[in-house]
Amino acid sequence: MCLLPKGRTKHYCAKCLVNNLLLRTISLSIAVVCIAYFAYVLINNISALPSLRYNSTLVAAFCCAVALVLSVYAIQLIITHWLLFGLGELPDWRRTAPIILLSQFAKYLPGNVGHFVGRVAIGKKYGYGGQHLLFTIGYEIGWAIVVSATVATLALLYSGHELSAGLLPKVPPFWLIGFLVASVVALPPLGTYILNRWRPAFIAHLLGERAVTLPPLSITTACMLLYVAVFCLNGLGLAILGEGLIGKGMENLVLLIGLFSVAWLAGFVVPGAPGGLGVREAILVASLAPLYGEPAAVALSLGSRIAFILGDGLAFLVGLIAYRLYPPNVSESTTTRSPFQS
Repeated sequence: MCLLPKGRTKHYCAKCLVNNLLLRTISLSIAVVCIAYFAYVLINNISALPSLRYNSTLVAAFCCAVALVLSVYAIQLIITHWLLFGLGELPDWRRTAPIILLSQFAKYLPGNVGHFVGRVAIGKKYGYGGQHLLFTIGYEIGWAIVVSATVATLALLYSGHELSAGLLPKVPPFWLIGFLVASVVALPPLGTYILNRWRPAFIAHLLGERAVTLPPLSITTACMLLYVAVFCLNGLGLAILGEGLIGKGMENLVLLIGLFSVAWLAGFVVPGAPGGLGVREAILVASLAPLYGEPAAVALSLGSRIAFILGDGLAFLVGLIAYRLYPPNVSESTTTRSPFQS
């Protein structure tokens, strides 16, 4: 489908088709190369992987990692709930939960967009506006990308020297804290200004020429801070798994937060990798190998993926229970109020 304004569709449709085909080909090629690299490293190091001893430390590490995945789901639910409220909906926690928890498992379908489609479909069943659902998805995608890149940059500037001496300079914490504060203060109003003043073709196609109603800056800023917490928790989960699998991790916590943010971002922006599968693992192995060695890096990347799959599965089960307890009933679910009405 061509995401251009109606008056320009015919003129640009062929060009959009070529661009989309080229983008998909490049994305699929990147995904295939990453998966092939990870498979190659795994085969070469399979005999040298750390031996797993099913002790209390390992079990506790996996339990903590899965719990952190579930806590990220809880944060995602809060973000979506607040954004829907800021856009003029009257969301209900009991009916917002199934939207997030059920749809997210579809990210493992080919194309890496199934969870977005499912989120809109389930949300409409609960009576939420389709345009509001689409906007929250776009808003969250944009902030997730911006925040992951920001967290990765700050974390690597602070601790990148641990990865390889001389590879990255050690920036004084004072400057990093200043940059973080400036980002929190400046990025939300800047993002709001850009969306109000600049109308990309795909937004114009979805929303027409009407002005975009944005959530208040207070909600945008709070959501940005919650995304910072998301990537910190993801890195913490990786560090805890490292303690359980290879006996290392927490001493490199800040570095692992940065490396995981880079790996997550790479897996997220490559459409040919469902759930970042293969891409995230390849980035983690390549970046962790200089720190822990290839066998340990492979074990840690595999352990992280297993923890995420377990967490996604548990979240899906909770969402299914919530869906059964509070099935869609549009007449009782949600109504629309005027934006930002208290």
